[in-house]
Amino acid sequence: MKRIVFFPSLSLLVIFTGCSIQDTQTNGYAVVIGISRYISTLPEVSLPNLTYTDDDALGIAELLEAKGYEVTLLVNENGTKENLTSEITRVSAEMGPDDTFLFYFAGHGVQSDFPGLPESGREDGAEDVFDEWLILFGSVQLDGYSITMDPALSVSDDELKEIISVIPSRRKIVLIDACNSGGFIGQGVEADSIPQTYGTTYDTRRPFYRALSLYFRYPDIQSRDIPPDVAVVFSASGETEFSWESGTVGHGIFTYYFLKSGYEGDSDQDGYITLTESYAFVADKIRTDWNNFVAPDVEFHPHISGGPVDFVLYPAD
Repeated sequence: MKRIVFFPSLSLLVIFTGCSIQDTQTNGYAVVIGISRYISTLPEVSLPNLTYTDDDALGIAELLEAKGYEVTLLVNENGTKENLTSEITRVSAEMGPDDTFLFYFAGHGVQSDFPGLPESGREDGAEDVFDEWLILFGSVQLDGYSITMDPALSVSDDELKEIISVIPSRRKIVLIDACNSGGFIGQGVEADSIPQTYGTTYDTRRPFYRALSLYFRYPDIQSRDIPPDVAVVFSASGETEFSWESGTVGHGIFTYYFLKSGYEGDSDQDGYITLTESYAFVADKIRTDWNNFVAPDVEFHPHISGGPVDFVLYPAD
């Protein structure tokens, strides 16, 4: 689950890396979900509720609409599993193979060892031990101080893979601002597209080059979760990490920098912002403006999966 903490001062560090492999933009479609009010009778600041995840979704929707996307926005009580699946099915009927599809989620993310989720969700292999879940509206059960999740009303990583597989486009992005979101990435080699610890000799160009190299790895189509032949996953945190939100900026930290990257992330100044440029911008900002100011157990690191090619998210202006 997300945790709410303070936000340190922002630095002015800018990186100058990036390249555009595809220099044109296609039609864009997006389904955007943000849930803060899981229990309507409780205030936002009381668990299991969150504070800024609905604002995150609104910000993402505004950004994508400004960039020319057709956006379906599902906030709070509209962020149900039924609406998620029906809207993705509807959008898939409108899209062509060269269009761009983006799915965004802000809310609670948990692993399959959470109360109420099936024990059968445990996965084999060392890279991704548990299934991960997006907790949608209506799935949270509150009994006194005990919180459980209803798996029938939530979405696992494997389920999300099947849901978005109906999209006919080759350009699909899954953008998740939630805890444990790195576990949605389908290949072990991509799950650590940046190291858990940056170290003292960190090169600001490294996130871009590391992410770029992963796009050229041949996808493992047999992998679980969401392999890159289905969609590129851009996650706020690693498989076992939390994602955080802040009252200072009124957003989740990951989403705040993703929104900024929509206008400041064109590192090669070619007029377009690609996935790897956005990833490099967000990863570096979280490193310099968040992880350098907080305790180790509050640090988190964005991750991105690999695939055959980098592609344009939207124009830079």
